[in-house]
Amino acid sequence: MDYNALGGWFDDPKIIEETYQAVGDFYGNAPWSPGIGKGKTLILWDAVKRLFGKPFSYRPQTRGTCVGRAGGRCGDLIQALEIVEAGRSAKLWRGKISSEAVYALARVEIGQCRIYGDGAVVAYGVEAVRRYGFLPRGRYEIDGQTFVIPEEDDDSLAASWGSCRKGLPDPLEKIAANTKVQKYAVVRTYEEARDAIASGFPVWFGTSQAFWYGLPARRDGNGFLAARGRTAHSWIACGIWDEKGAILLDNKSWGDDWVDGPKGLIDIPDGCYWATGEDFELAIKKGEAYAISTVGFAQPRKIDYLLL
Repeated sequence: MDYNALGGWFDDPKIIEETYQAVGDFYGNAPWSPGIGKGKTLILWDAVKRLFGKPFSYRPQTRGTCVGRAGGRCGDLIQALEIVEAGRSAKLWRGKISSEAVYALARVEIGQCRIYGDGAVVAYGVEAVRRYGFLPRGRYEIDGQTFVIPEEDDDSLAASWGSCRKGLPDPLEKIAANTKVQKYAVVRTYEEARDAIASGFPVWFGTSQAFWYGLPARRDGNGFLAARGRTAHSWIACGIWDEKGAILLDNKSWGDDWVDGPKGLIDIPDGCYWATGEDFELAIKKGEAYAISTVGFAQPRKIDYLLL
């Protein structure tokens, strides 16, 4: 599969700038403090490991659904973090988050069918989970109707719901409303992303900047990939290694095997790699990035246990 040709991030500078203006700057809007991530090393996937023994794997992308998939993984991480931080067990887990629902809401309910073909703007995605919420996978019986969302990503379902003829079924919108994102903030720099991640908030971004020329990509001896090549893709930032000025990028939309090579001193999850802060800033300057926080899967929130 030529994953790089799939893409799915739709670059709409006008929509992105409107969203940036509406949301406001990072520190003025976000519920965390400047410098909180300074000197820290942590990986948000550690919360999933606490609950289930290892990070999740995901079915590789087959269509341009990356915005929905990246948003779904943000929801999975936030849910795991909130459960662990509240001292609760995996019994509280509601299921992986439906990337198909995020994709459909972004394209139809928020995007109003402005995009032809596959794809979405990340700004549409973050607004979707703020206005409508995250939808856990599972089987729902609502008013005599049965809805089954598969346990793993289903791009055919995403394309169906993401069609202007459908959108997310209204009864499921009522379920998603139970877990709305309370706030998100624009991320413009490495330091902002670092402080968001140190607070337990993944960074959801889309960009034209790739970190590979061909696939599989290969990490260097320290687990890094360098910014090179072009793409039209959305993925997430989910870890920091501030001593090295590094940020962990998760592209599990393409599965675990799209990148290989050494992982370096820290056992990072498969499908992930380190990037320098400078390369990350280059990527988000060529796209858009948002940190999302506080959903309500469980409370309260703290992440000292994540420090390596």
